[in-house]
Amino acid sequence: MILGAHGASDWRLACWEVPGGSALAQVLEYGAAGVEARRWFSLIDPRAAGVHPRYLWSVHALRLAQLLAAKRPLPAPAHVTPDHPLPILRWMAEILERGETPMS
Repeated sequence: MILGAHGASDWRLACWEVPGGSALAQVLEYGAAGVEARRWFSLIDPRAAGVHPRYLWSVHALRLAQLLAAKRPLPAPAHVTPDHPLPILRWMAEILERGETPMS
């Protein structure tokens, strides 16, 4: 695979997706290549008032599927908006400080 040729199996993946189809597709695609998501940043807060319940159910379903398939749980999503990306930058800095490669 292309990811393996670039050494991606050692990269630390974080998803920054809305819970649902796009997050599922990303986790499954990279998981099939042997790269597991270590962090999950969500563009919406699935527990916020007024957010459709399908987003919260998507979180539960995706985390359960990841646990069953990879025996490693997918982290719970942390709400991060595009205008306040500092949590993602901090995560990337931590990964870089350990000499690893972040990927999102």
